[in-house]
Amino acid sequence: MRARFCLGFSEQIDLEIDAPNLQFLSSNWLMGRKPIIGHLCQPDEDGICREVLIHPYKVNCIISLD
Repeated sequence: MRARFCLGFSEQIDLEIDAPNLQFLSSNWLMGRKPIIGHLCQPDEDGICREVLIHPYKVNCIISLD
């Protein structure tokens, strides 16, 4: 299941991540320190929603958009 989340860094990034909810993210990625992999919700200047890999310790907060 793919859900949309807003990840907080020095600037906001909206990602689509294969996760059903925040509880799943917390127990499977943030607590395990595995990287978060997703796709940008908005296309870049080339019209492509790029794939993104982020290490959890870089994230300040996550907000569910769905």
